[in-house]
Amino acid sequence: MAKLGVNSKLGVKVNFCEDCGKYNIGTHIHDLFNWEKFHLMMGFDKESNEILLVEEQLMRIIQMVNPAQAVRKIRLVSQEELWKR
Repeated sequence: MAKLGVNSKLGVKVNFCEDCGKYNIGTHIHDLFNWEKFHLMMGFDKESNEILLVEEQLMRIIQMVNPAQAVRKIRLVSQEELWKR
């Protein structure tokens, strides 16, 4: 929900949106997974036909969405394997 505030430097009213930070995180995550953007998080191994992800960067994305999340190792599993747990 937008709130009105006063920018002390400019002396004007500015709308502050509590959800804007969430949308900015979403846009940032989208950009990190976009092949058209240059980034250091993702790569592609042509020999194995696999997408490569930097584990630490993926953990940072999880922490952007869930700030209280402690750093953990990440293991990719199939949907079926996850359901079995």
